[in-house]
Amino acid sequence: MEEKHENQCVVEGCELKRSILHNKCVVHCAKGSPSGLSPNYFANQFNEYLKCRISSSSQGVCTLNSVVFPHDWSDDYDSLFRDFDKNIIIEWKDCSFNYNFLPRIKTNFTNCSFNNSFSHDDELNNMNLSFINCTFNGDFKLEHIKSLSLYFQKCRFKNEFIIFDCSIEHFTLLDSNFNLSAKISQSSLGVNECIPRIINSIFTGILSFELSKFPYGLHFDSNITHEPPNFRGIDISSSSAKKVTSRETYRIIKFNLDSVGNIVEANKYFALEMDKLYSELSWKKNLSEKFLLSINKYSSNFGQNWWLPIVWMIVFASLFYIFRDYDPFDYSFLNGIASFIIPYQGIIGDTHQMSKLLCSILFGVLFYQTTVALKRKTRR
Repeated sequence: MEEKHENQCVVEGCELKRSILHNKCVVHCAKGSPSGLSPNYFANQFNEYLKCRISSSSQGVCTLNSVVFPHDWSDDYDSLFRDFDKNIIIEWKDCSFNYNFLPRIKTNFTNCSFNNSFSHDDELNNMNLSFINCTFNGDFKLEHIKSLSLYFQKCRFKNEFIIFDCSIEHFTLLDSNFNLSAKISQSSLGVNECIPRIINSIFTGILSFELSKFPYGLHFDSNITHEPPNFRGIDISSSSAKKVTSRETYRIIKFNLDSVGNIVEANKYFALEMDKLYSELSWKKNLSEKFLLSINKYSSNFGQNWWLPIVWMIVFASLFYIFRDYDPFDYSFLNGIASFIIPYQGIIGDTHQMSKLLCSILFGVLFYQTTVALKRKTRR
């Protein structure tokens, strides 16, 4: 019994025999390129290790530790799990993948390295992946996935990161670094009422969300971008998105659209930024700012609605016409005030002079709001 224990692999949970040159088995030992192993031999040894780990797993989670795949591995991921329950959650810890590795079931990775590409470009119905403290030395590329959930924390991407034409139910990116471009294009993020989060990450290359949709908003905070992000054609202005997207996120989008000359779209996100600011301010602590923002909000939706001030002008003109012959009201006090306003000194005579003055000011503001709104809708 002791002799068998001495010949076992030193990796915790592995009962395979160690190789001649290592204190680890063929599944866990370091391998050169080429490895000199036949694919069938490695697959058989891995299956023995997997059987042992699944038999000792609990709550449908199987943890695989310190696996090192050969550089010349040619089979796909599915072949390793063909004879096992697809509903089992696989957790890879401290593993090294030296080929194009792509799981197709719910999988978690912790402290793993991917030394080749991590890619998939065929239609796939479902994928649920979590990465914590992982390093990607090759490309990370996912395309045409109908239901995708991704979680990244403290990951390093040394090559391109691409997500294209995917429906992403959950997306979280925390404390990660991107050496090259990161592109999420023509995709929908947060389709299952979940808010995508991109927080405290560093983007050395281009960050692009071109033509992507965020139906339930986006949290994009405390990130460092070395180049202006690309937000061309994004959609993050639905009523649900407005409730949860932060003012800082709208400010970043506005600034970057403005910096590339997309003034009309930048104006739209400026209005959303101001609307969030309006919600944040208090009538008690910020009375003057709240009052000015209220005028802009309800008169033209911060310059995004050109017909709203016209409606207000019609309403106020109608009210003035109705009440101009309302005799019980004493206008002498208001006319006295108007007589001290320089343009009206010496010409007060009409009993409605003060009300006309107020209407002139009001109509001037509304006319200005109409002009600004039209300009923001058509400015090049």
